[in-house]
Amino acid sequence: MRQQINLYAVLPQENKISLTLFKMGVFYSGFFLLLIVISFYQYAYQRYLVHRFTVNQQQLTHLELQIKAIGKQYPSFNSQNPQQFLQALQQALQMKEQLFNLFKQQGYFSSYLKSVAETAPADLWLTEIGFYSLNHRISLKGYALHAEAIQQFIAALENQPVFSNTKLELQNVSQTSISSNSVLFFELVSNVKGIE
Repeated sequence: MRQQINLYAVLPQENKISLTLFKMGVFYSGFFLLLIVISFYQYAYQRYLVHRFTVNQQQLTHLELQIKAIGKQYPSFNSQNPQQFLQALQQALQMKEQLFNLFKQQGYFSSYLKSVAETAPADLWLTEIGFYSLNHRISLKGYALHAEAIQQFIAALENQPVFSNTKLELQNVSQTSISSNSVLFFELVSNVKGIE
């Protein structure tokens, strides 16, 4: 006699249904989670695009304002009156040439400051440095412990190359006291030679 044994266990119908419902629940939960992630991504991407558009719009507005400001600095070409346009350009060029020549003749302010710093003796200090480009004057005010320091300072400045075009004049010297110490107040003025 032959006997057959079935090694595959037959699951009861209830277990098959609950297993199928579980798989469907996992599938729908995953699908729903995927929809949430996609929706969030789309929302974030749209916010990013709106932000980039706003930034680009602000930059464009800023550039338009700069272009308008530059346009106001220069005369606009009028084909009806080219002579007037040419005169306006020539006046602007003359102004720029005069400004360039003024800097070229006077030297740069930093050169004057460097020379003053290199030549000031230890017993003299400056309280005010004035550089007046309109009337071509340099004014130095300060204090010294004794008169020889002022004389040394003037002599040293006159030997500096940047002060070779200037004439230094001692305009004011007066005795005063600072913190109960006797000092000399002085004021030096220089006019650029040949431009006065």
